[in-house]
Amino acid sequence: MNPEKAYLAEKHLQTDSEEPDFETARKIAVFTAMARTISENWPEWELVANVPGYGAVPSAAVPIENVGIYRSGKLLARRLLSTSGTAARMMKEICGAFCLAIEQEEKKHVRKEKDWGAVSESH
Repeated sequence: MNPEKAYLAEKHLQTDSEEPDFETARKIAVFTAMARTISENWPEWELVANVPGYGAVPSAAVPIENVGIYRSGKLLARRLLSTSGTAARMMKEICGAFCLAIEQEEKKHVRKEKDWGAVSESH
């Protein structure tokens, strides 16, 4: 078989699943980078993929369908993701979930301060 026919035969045998999926690779890279950034800068906080399966590691075989933001093991925010969405869209959703989690924690902190203020005023 000449080199040209060998090349054509090989191309014919390849399936779409053998083609590299760059968008999935980008999504995994974005998730990994954001998870690392969150855990390094907020030690008690954690970004988790596919929340019902707590701690599931995303891969090309396991698409990221949702993310959760945890603090000290407690779920603060969760976002569903489109498996057909882009890595940029996923980054936007993760940032949205993280901002929501921060807002909830700030509200909780303000409520605690008000409660402590009311207790100290009554004594």
